This record gives sequence, structure tokens and C-alpha cells, in this order.
Amino acid sequence: MNQKAPVSPYLTEVKALSDRIVKAQQPIRILDAIKWDDSIKQDFFSSNGKALPRVSPEYYRERPLGFEPEEKKQEFHQIERDLVRKLGQLNPLSVIMRRICREYQDVVTMLEYRGKPVFTNISQELYGSSQDVFHVGDPTIAGLGSMVEGTLAQLLKLDFLVEEPKTIPAAEAVKILNERIEAMLPGNGLRAMISDGIVADAAAGTDYVKLRADALFNMRDLRVLEVHEIWVHLGTTLNGLAQPYCTF
Repeated sequence: MNQKAPVSPYLTEVKALSDRIVKAQQPIRILDAIKWDDSIKQDFFSSNGKALPRVSPEYYRERPLGFEPEEKKQEFHQIERDLVRKLGQLNPLSVIMRRICREYQDVVTMLEYRGKPVFTNISQELYGSSQDVFHVGDPTIAGLGSMVEGTLAQLLKLDFLVEEPKTIPAAEAVKILNERIEAMLPGNGLRAMISDGIVADAAAGTDYVKLRADALFNMRDLRVLEVHEIWVHLGTTLNGLAQPYCTF
């Protein structure tokens, strides 16, 4: 009978520290923390897009984060210090996990300053800006987007790319996507579901795809959602969950 080799103290420590990062980040919900309610959308379109949305720091203060920012930053700082003490400064996994801890501290600070210029500054540091370039002399990200838009606009003039009407309600779309999830990734607890709390037509979480309750889809939409949300996002989650030690 084969016996598993004992796990080394090093890997045990890696997993313990990694699990602490996973647990610490769980209450941080960036999109939930910054999304606007329907009244903002309605006001914006009622003015024909001529008035900026009335969103202020006071607006965000009425929407709690679900955690105490200073305590959360201190938690990540402590994990970072423990990584140095237990794995060392130059250990490759320690370097990666400490970077993650610092990024989460920046995320928490960013969310503290919702509605203020500091939010924008930190957001650009973490995720980039539409005015960034990949190389000297390249077009900006926004410029690339405009170029792609021009190409797609020409493609859409072709008869075989005319978009089908969106006639599939969200409830039926959820049923179709759940069938495809079970066919592609069976037995993993992944699911599609209806949500009233999202702005986009669809969004992926760690083990689910949410569709907005009042959205309509066509079969091409569902094929795109299958590939991007299920194969890419949910598949990536499953791949990460299969990692026995670096659970971060």
C-alpha cells in the first residue's frame, strides 16, 4: 500500500501563510463598494447625459465596506511581516505573497477614498489608465480602443455578422448556461444565477456567473459568456483551487 510522503515544514508554512491571505481578502468586494444604484443611472439619462452623475464622498459613506479599513490594512501588514520572518526576504514565494499583501493594502486605501482624487491615483497605479501606452510612440489604451472600434464597425457591415435580435430572457439564459457548465465542468458546484444587483448584463464571481434579471440575450451572447465567463473565469478558479499549497 502506497503511503503519501510527509509534507515538508516549508510547504506547511507556505500553505498556512497563503491561506491567511485568502481569508483576509474575502470581505473586500471592489465592484460592490463602488457601484451606483439605479437612481444615478436614471438621473443621468433623464438629463440626456448632459449632467455628471451626482456622486460624492458622502454618497459612498452611506455604503459601508463591510470591514474596518485600518484593521484590514494592519492584518495584511502583519501577514507581510510574518512572510519575511518565516520564509525570508528573498524566497520567491515570499516575494510574490508580500507584493499581494501590499496591493491589497492599496486596494483598501483606494476604497477608503471613494469619491476623492486619491481613489483615481491609486486606481491608476493598480490597474493602469486609458492614457497609458505599452511602448514609446505607441497609441494610448484609449486610442487602441478607438482603432478596434473602427475595425469592428466595418466588420458589422458584413451581412453574416448582423446581430441576431436579443430575445432570450435572463431566466432562460441561466438555464442554458447551467447546462453548458455541467457539460464542460461537471460536479464542481459552479452555477449561473439571476441577480438584481449588477449593472452589466453579466458578471462572474469565484464559482458563479450572474445575469442581470431584466437583461435580454441572443445565442451569440450566450456563446461569448460560455467562453469568457465559464471557461476563463470559473475555469481559472478551479485551477487555483487545485493548487495544494499556494492557495492565494
